[in-house]
Amino acid sequence: MTSPLEEKQTHQQIEQIKTDLRKAQQEGQLRTERIREIVRDAVAQVAGEVKQGSGEIQVLAKEALNVVIETLQGRGKELRDDLAASIEGIIDGISHARRDAINQSQAEVNQLQAQIQQQEEQLNAEIEGTLTELETDALQRTLPSSSCPFINRIQPAGFRSPVVRLSWLLPPAASWPARAGMGR
Repeated sequence: MTSPLEEKQTHQQIEQIKTDLRKAQQEGQLRTERIREIVRDAVAQVAGEVKQGSGEIQVLAKEALNVVIETLQGRGKELRDDLAASIEGIIDGISHARRDAINQSQAEVNQLQAQIQQQEEQLNAEIEGTLTELETDALQRTLPSSSCPFINRIQPAGFRSPVVRLSWLLPPAASWPARAGMGR
């Protein structure tokens, strides 16, 4: 079912096709390519503005073809080529409008993918920050500040509050055997 707005748009485009065909005919520029362009532009205009599946495109296509037949009926054997050009214009107009809609949807999908990527990175940063805070809290609870007086004074670059990780309290792993008397 078509809306009154869609019917008005269709009617306007049909009238535009009539006007453009007559004008091209009067100017002596009525060639199959020009017919194709006139029909394509009118169909693309309506196809871009109506809801998919509304049936309005089929109505426009039929009416556009009828207008071409009525307007160009006196062209004799050229009429067959003119009708073929009209049909090509209809197909091109629908394709053009729908491809634009597809490209717009793809751009929206790309934007959403970028947003998802950003949110995942933010989530990872929040998880890392939470884990760091939990590790620090657990360390401070298990190692009292009297047994390890420097624990509250370490503040690594890039952290807002003093943070201590187990790896900061221990010497590098390569020196463990030597310190434990288990050197090679």
